[in-house]
Amino acid sequence: MIPARRADAVLKPGAAQPMPGRWAGRCRFRRPAACRVTGVRGSLCSLQGMLHCDMRFDGCKATGWHTLSTPVRPHGHRLFSSRASAHRRMALQNMEPASPVPGQGHFISLKWRALLLTSIVLVVMIFGGAWLNYDNLSRQLRTQLAQDNAARLRELHALMGQSVERLRQLAGMIPTFPGMQTALRGNDGLAVASVLDAQWPALQFDLGLDRLVVYGSDDASALAQWSVSSGTEVEARLVGLVAMARAQETPQSLLECSPECMHYVAAPMLAEGRNAGVVLLGVGLADTLRSFAAVSGAEVGLLRIGARGSRDPALGRLDAWNADLSALTRPEQSLPVLRLAAGRQALEDAASGLLVEAGERSYDLRVSTLPGLARDHPIRLLVIADITAPLSDIRAAAQTAFGIGAIGWLLAECALLAILWRPMSRLRKTAQTLPLLAQSEFAAVRTTLAGVITPDGRGLRFGHDEIDWLDAITIALADRLEILEAVVRERTEGLARQRDEPAAERDFVNSLLDTAQVAILTLDAQLRIVRANSFASAISGAAREELGGQPFLQLLAPESAGELTMALRGLLAGNEHLRHESLVVHRNGTLRTLTWHHSRLGRSVDGGGPLIVSVGLDNTERRGAEMRLAWLADHDQLTGLPNRPRLQEELELMIAAAARQNRSGALLMVDLDQFRYINEADTHQSGDRLLKAVAVALQRGLPEADFIARLGGDEFAVLLRETDAERACRIGADINQQIANIRCEVAGRPFRLSASIGIVLFPGQGGAEEVLAHGDFAMYQAKEAGRGHWHLFSEADRARERLQDRMLWKDRVASALDEDRIELYFQPIMHIGEGTISHHEVLVRLRDPDGRIHAAGQFIEAAERTGMINALDRRVLTKAIRHLGVITRSGHDASFALNLSGHTLGDPELLALLRRALDEHDVDPARLIFEITETAAVADFEQALAVIVAIKSLGCRFALDDFGIGFSSFTYLRHFPVDYLKLDGSFIRQLPDRPEDQAIVRALHQIAIGFGKRTIAEYVETEATLKLLGEIGIDYAQGYYISEPRPLEVVFGISGPQPESA
Repeated sequence: MIPARRADAVLKPGAAQPMPGRWAGRCRFRRPAACRVTGVRGSLCSLQGMLHCDMRFDGCKATGWHTLSTPVRPHGHRLFSSRASAHRRMALQNMEPASPVPGQGHFISLKWRALLLTSIVLVVMIFGGAWLNYDNLSRQLRTQLAQDNAARLRELHALMGQSVERLRQLAGMIPTFPGMQTALRGNDGLAVASVLDAQWPALQFDLGLDRLVVYGSDDASALAQWSVSSGTEVEARLVGLVAMARAQETPQSLLECSPECMHYVAAPMLAEGRNAGVVLLGVGLADTLRSFAAVSGAEVGLLRIGARGSRDPALGRLDAWNADLSALTRPEQSLPVLRLAAGRQALEDAASGLLVEAGERSYDLRVSTLPGLARDHPIRLLVIADITAPLSDIRAAAQTAFGIGAIGWLLAECALLAILWRPMSRLRKTAQTLPLLAQSEFAAVRTTLAGVITPDGRGLRFGHDEIDWLDAITIALADRLEILEAVVRERTEGLARQRDEPAAERDFVNSLLDTAQVAILTLDAQLRIVRANSFASAISGAAREELGGQPFLQLLAPESAGELTMALRGLLAGNEHLRHESLVVHRNGTLRTLTWHHSRLGRSVDGGGPLIVSVGLDNTERRGAEMRLAWLADHDQLTGLPNRPRLQEELELMIAAAARQNRSGALLMVDLDQFRYINEADTHQSGDRLLKAVAVALQRGLPEADFIARLGGDEFAVLLRETDAERACRIGADINQQIANIRCEVAGRPFRLSASIGIVLFPGQGGAEEVLAHGDFAMYQAKEAGRGHWHLFSEADRARERLQDRMLWKDRVASALDEDRIELYFQPIMHIGEGTISHHEVLVRLRDPDGRIHAAGQFIEAAERTGMINALDRRVLTKAIRHLGVITRSGHDASFALNLSGHTLGDPELLALLRRALDEHDVDPARLIFEITETAAVADFEQALAVIVAIKSLGCRFALDDFGIGFSSFTYLRHFPVDYLKLDGSFIRQLPDRPEDQAIVRALHQIAIGFGKRTIAEYVETEATLKLLGEIGIDYAQGYYISEPRPLEVVFGISGPQPESA
């Protein structure tokens, strides 16, 4: 927008005033102060307030509001006083430019940029169009050549049909030869030969006949024949053709190309209206091809695909195409072209046509199947067409298009450069003038650019353009900036006045402090309260005036003060922040929990030491809720007793303490008898009341109990810290007595309550989980003895429990095998140096019918002891190989590592099973790595070695697992042909923190290097462990840090094959 020029006039509201100056106009002043100037360019007005200007000239309109604060004068008068101008010039001289200085850097004129851009566009359009035209003509030529080839094939098919028809006509003429009827009736071969010997030269040379065979009416043998046999296989097909003609009594034809292509026709011969025999006529395809070459104007040949025959080909062999050249027209011209194409292109490409450049000629070479032969027949038709003329026309047209485009591009660029040269020079002049605005040289700007304005000053000169508009706007901008300087000065003075009046800000801060729902204090260097807000007064119970000068620590409870003084002194010494939680004592004695945030400020206003701002957040209610939640987390809500997780924590501590002190403790598992009957016969509320009564009875009646908990349902537990079996059993009897004393009614009738109690002593029974499991077992043993009994867990119970658990897992494994619920998980093994996955270890999992997954450690031992391990290992082996086949066929490069148990190494059917699975699923044996352990091989060393050698001969690889933990590791390393050493995880788990483990791993790695083996570290669970293994030089790593074991679908993104029955 072009701002109005200055005018020396005072406007009154509602009045229109004349506007003196170089251009005249009228302005109207409205509230708020506004001036509207219409119909003139750069009309002038001056007022205090808002100025709205609407300027039109030469068809252009500029409208806007402007803020003015000082009167202006006619053009040519100074707007500011000489002192103000001097101050302004000094300020401008002291200013440093914040924008880049023109002339620095690499300057590229707009005209050259426009020239470059249009050049790119024109080059792309012109030469791109020429190229598209050339490409279109080339595609049209290729299409035409394909159509011509199809037409040639149709012509060849027609010529071959004519050849067959001639043979049929000739077959009908043979019985009419003199003496032929008599010879046929007598089935006399000599007579037939005598008749046809006289005709054979004419048939051979005049009609092009290559073979003639006459068969009798009822015999498959020939009566007479001329030419040689074509081989046993061809002769057999010809005999079949003759038999078909005799049986159907109609002519039959056959195209045979072994070794040379010939057309055969077998036709029945009649004598006195009866079938007297069959005549077989054969003619070579060479005459047909010559006729085809004459009609089509192209060169024709025959190729035989395959190994070299028993005799040399007539025109040589094309080794690059694995083909013999049987026939070719004009070989002196065509053969070099054919050899050139065979040396450069594959035979398969010739089916769609090959462009062959031979000297100054261009040829289209195509190879196709002969009409009447199967597509896979080794005989192929070769057609070579000269396309020099049409291809030269296309190239000439493309060169012409490129030449015309280049000339047009040069002419267009020259014209564009001529158009842009003068405007760009004027634009550069305007750009060089703009810096004068920053120096407040507004008069110099108007003088430099005044040529754009008409002499009367009412508009732009005739024929103006955008650059003229830019010059006019620059002049208007100079006027506007001159006015804005006055506005800026006035606003600066106003800001200075506002800076001296901060009362409003102080009131705002005081209001904020008093309304904030946090305690805000200011402390001096002696930790005395300088200032406090209303909330701080409310939580302390003291007035704000009383808090002033009081030590901050007096607000806090003595136990909360503690070392806070030293921490606050450190904050004054230089620390920035301090956070703590403490109790604040109200004057009425109540306590509130506050979280304090202390921050260090600079020195006080009076020049004293640094201050501390303390903000206290009242979280009393939140703290109480947290304590309640913490209590609920480890207590039973109904009875108030500790729950099962809390019992486990306490039991772990007691077991550890008992082991250290070499003393025994006891766990008593209490289960109420027939509690379900109480719930079913009465209400759940009655059951809850009964559980509370039992909890109270246990707490009151067992003062010697160290810990009582409710495990859930109708189960309770009692812990005794220092006791023996006799005392534990006595307390168990006391518990039953306490429970029996509880008065209980069910459905209005008295009910005698009792409990079954399982007792287990510790330590020596494992951790808390094992002790609780033994307690459950003992409790169920007590239930089997009847109501109100207790049972002490013993070693016999342990064996019985193990046997029951083992039989349970045997049934689970058998059921899983029958129902195909044995699943495989895969854990990657990473090459440490390359950071890539080398292969995956296959880990077996058992899935329950409810979907729960069990790891191998839960059932492998039971499977080994119950004889299920062989069936389990076979299932894992076949399933892993089946998965590997699916994975490799889907494009993944995968290898699997499988564990071999000692039982499997002794399986006599293992090798046969492995071979059968590899063949059935087409799996490379090198993709399998079998991991064996010392325990797997020690049962029968010789048998294990024989099995390993036999499997390795198939191409599989082996790894020695758990290497380094047994004395026999190095014996196996020396005798077993393993490829990998898998270091035991006990050396790896805490490798970064245990230097002795690092020394062992380094030593084992050096041993592996000496034996030429690669090393694998398992149980890699941290980044530090992986980094240290890389520094040592370990080859591979496996563990949860790299990835946990996952199913097939997650690891490889594919589904496994369909389940197969056991």
